Amino acid sequence: MAVSDEDLHSVGEDKPRKVWWYRTSRVFSAFLIICNLVSDWLQVSDMDDLIGNVQDAIQDSFSKEICLKTVKEEDKYAAKLFLYFTIAGTVLAVGQLVNVIYQIVQNHRLSADDKIQVYIDERTEVFFVNVFVEFPQSFLLCKMEKNLPIKCVQCGITINSKKFWRFMNGIASLASSFWRFMTHVNVSSDGFKCSCSSSCEKCAQRFGKCIKGCLLGCIKCLCPCCSCCCYK
Repeated sequence: MAVSDEDLHSVGEDKPRKVWWYRTSRVFSAFLIICNLVSDWLQVSDMDDLIGNVQDAIQDSFSKEICLKTVKEEDKYAAKLFLYFTIAGTVLAVGQLVNVIYQIVQNHRLSADDKIQVYIDERTEVFFVNVFVEFPQSFLLCKMEKNLPIKCVQCGITINSKKFWRFMNGIASLASSFWRFMTHVNVSSDGFKCSCSSSCEKCAQRFGKCIKGCLLGCIKCLCPCCSCCCYK
């Protein structure tokens, strides 16, 4: 009796999971989520003083007052929006941590052969976090990074010390989303094959056939006489 691709995929999904890896990956994912959340709130607190201690480089008190007033007025709204997105990210992060704790507890309670019931998929978490939090935050930071140096250069100061922490904020966000997405892949206790290994093999085979057909089609167009030899 022929076995369909869906049946093969379901067989791969029913393989016993690797318990220690399931637990470790979720714990590390929770750690990255917390690091990303802390980084966002540090960025919020940093926006209260957008140009930091470098304002002391301005000797003229009148120029300093004009510079600070201009910077704060133009970026006050962006900082407020960043705060709102950070609050939304905190709510989503709490939901992620609750889901992670649930998965860890179920992994401890159930045997490796039992399937853990998933109510919220990891990919769904990453989608909502990136669409409603990370992407808007990145856009606001890029906008502020583009506009702020122009005003500061006019006042004779630089903000290079701020760029590093904004860069680290992006790295923390990327690491948290990437690792949480990868926890969707269920590593089985049968060797190092993951649940999507059969799908990857089928994709590789189909991709190879596609490349082969494309090359043979090009040869046929260039030299019709060779087409019969190529398809033997």
